[in-house]
Amino acid sequence: MKQKTFLVMMTSDVKICNSVKENLEFLNYHVVIIVNDDFKYKSIQDKLVNFYRKVFKKDKSYKRQLIRSYEENKNLFLLEQQKIKFDFTLVIRPDKFSLKVLEAAKIKSKKMVAYQWDGMSRFPEVTETIDFFDKFYVFDENDIENSSKKLSYTTNFYFDCYLSLFQKRPIYDVYFIGTYDSRINDLISICNKLSGLGLKLNILLATSPKKDLKKYKFIKYIKKPLTYYENLELLSQSKMIIDLAHKNLHTGLSFRTFEAIGYQKKLITSNPIVEKYDFYSPQNIFIVNPNFEGLEKFINEEFTPINEEIRNKYSFSNWINFITNQEPFQEINIFK
Repeated sequence: MKQKTFLVMMTSDVKICNSVKENLEFLNYHVVIIVNDDFKYKSIQDKLVNFYRKVFKKDKSYKRQLIRSYEENKNLFLLEQQKIKFDFTLVIRPDKFSLKVLEAAKIKSKKMVAYQWDGMSRFPEVTETIDFFDKFYVFDENDIENSSKKLSYTTNFYFDCYLSLFQKRPIYDVYFIGTYDSRINDLISICNKLSGLGLKLNILLATSPKKDLKKYKFIKYIKKPLTYYENLELLSQSKMIIDLAHKNLHTGLSFRTFEAIGYQKKLITSNPIVEKYDFYSPQNIFIVNPNFEGLEKFINEEFTPINEEIRNKYSFSNWINFITNQEPFQEINIFK
């Protein structure tokens, strides 16, 4: 049987593109991946002009224009080098690619699907790309309700090619990795409570040390973001995961939720939407409330194994079959 071909176009955020490629190869696809991640100034003149405009004119648009031009030319060149027509093309964050690049990719593709794994309200320009795709998926149900275009719903997923990584015995009770942003007070509140219950925390912030956080000994600082795989290695060392919702950006469920399902970890989350889903169990998922009522009971309860059919539904393997409409797959619905 001829090996199917897959073109993936996406951002390079925390190198999660490598995991997408590895899981597709795990499923025996031939994979070509195009990412936007290596901008360099063409000349000293460009660099000096950008410096002048940014510092003296307070204009940050010049570099953005250079990046867009560079990425478009690079991506068009890479697509031109592909001498085959791909069975499938997946574009994650299509707003990151120019319309000219998307048009060139469509010519090279038998079927082309998109996944916007961030709220569309943050990047409204993405609506201009929808008509390029056979299917356009979003992970926030509000985006479907608020759009005049025909959109489809899916969730995030966990990478099932990494299941063997999670055979080791955890050495921490709780794990969190994130940035220093508007959710920091929620994080401190949760961690203070967990620390007070005697739990061993592994809390990582990708930022420089902050004076206002100096008293919280459970916080560690990392100078540069970890790759997604490095994050999974750390996650494998813990029994529970903290998930903090981006309340003002979107309501979709984060990757943390699906990592908890796939790798069988307990989840402490501030996103109440999780209660709607078929995998929700109060023994495995604690939804944060103002007084942390029930948290101690939750911590002391054993993890309840998830129904394997439900667990498999949220794997990358099922997810990719679902969005490309390749049997067999389980349909991914919003509600139970």
